[in-house]
Amino acid sequence: MDVRRLAMIVPLLLTLLLAHPVPGQERLSSLAQVFAKGPILQDRNDDGVVDFIALAIVASGDATATDAAILTDIGARLGFETMGLDLPLLFLDTENALPPAPCILLVGNRNRWVQKLASEGRLDLAALGPGEGVIALLPSALEGRDALVIAGRDEEGLQEAGRFFAARMPYLWRVGKET
Repeated sequence: MDVRRLAMIVPLLLTLLLAHPVPGQERLSSLAQVFAKGPILQDRNDDGVVDFIALAIVASGDATATDAAILTDIGARLGFETMGLDLPLLFLDTENALPPAPCILLVGNRNRWVQKLASEGRLDLAALGPGEGVIALLPSALEGRDALVIAGRDEEGLQEAGRFFAARMPYLWRVGKET
């Protein structure tokens, strides 16, 4: 095979390989994908039913009652969305390393990872007003892994963001209607 032919084939093969990600390596491209079958809610045995959650939830070691309520709601929603999951899903920010998951969900204003992302300028909590919260997708934010963040300027904002995430995502207004 001559060099010119090889020079044409190699880019084509690379394009084909990169265009079709290996299952389990797909990444979130928007918040709309969080509760859809795909990068987080996976069908590992190809039977058409979600049976694996590729997500770890990290909460503050000194979680508030608001954090606990949000974590309960998120756990219920994830349980509703799948026919199987591996436990534990919840880890504390007091552990030395992040849990082994392709996507990390950070919950709470006191969460040290949330505070780290804010101090690095990746998350702007100061721009929030009283009672406002944020749900953010930060690609490759934690050791090359995607981070989902639920936080607020205060406890009320955190509570609203957490409720919205667990109950309404991906819909903005009416559950079940495209908006």
